[in-house]
Amino acid sequence: MKDDKLNQLFSLARRETAPPVPPEFAANIMARLSRQDTTGPASISDQLNLWFPRLAVASAMAIFLCLGLEFALSSFSSADFSEQVAQVSLQWLLP
Repeated sequence: MKDDKLNQLFSLARRETAPPVPPEFAANIMARLSRQDTTGPASISDQLNLWFPRLAVASAMAIFLCLGLEFALSSFSSADFSEQVAQVSLQWLLP
């Protein structure tokens, strides 16, 4: 659109009178804001869909933390992880 045509449209829009505001406009808006639906999602699947990004990040962080601890602890001890698990299970089953 050319600049002169755009300026002409803006000047015509400035000359127009604004539509009248209803007398209770502000009160209606405040009433609707206070009545907003805050019940939340309707079903468990909706709630899980909302929580999925947080759950995925938390799960990935827990997995990486466990893997990091496993590699760190395995480098400090000479025993293999399977040997350690077998030893713990024997101690737990045979008090």
